[in-house]
Amino acid sequence: ADTYARMSGRYAGRRERAFGWGLMTWARVGRRVVAHGGDIDGFSVEQLWLPDDSIRVVVFTNTLNGGATPLAENLGRVARGLPPRHPDPPVRAELRRAEGAGDLAGAYR
Repeated sequence: ADTYARMSGRYAGRRERAFGWGLMTWARVGRRVVAHGGDIDGFSVEQLWLPDDSIRVVVFTNTLNGGATPLAENLGRVARGLPPRHPDPPVRAELRRAEGAGDLAGAYR
């Protein structure tokens, strides 16, 4: 119990979501959520536990920043009988960097 309390506890200054020693906790639509996720070397993962509903969702993707978090949240919504949300598609970092690069377009030798 002590380890779980430390893993899911709140650090000073965090309000909406708390990140303890590995787990984030928050409330969504009045329900508790415990989560952990991340990205590394071309993979993304998100796990959500909805203890009030006895639901756990785990999503693995084989793309970096592959949208594991919004997919897990939508699967959790559907498992609770709620409609999925349709978030805006993520803008890839390469596309953001390319904005304004029109002046550099041309033929190079």
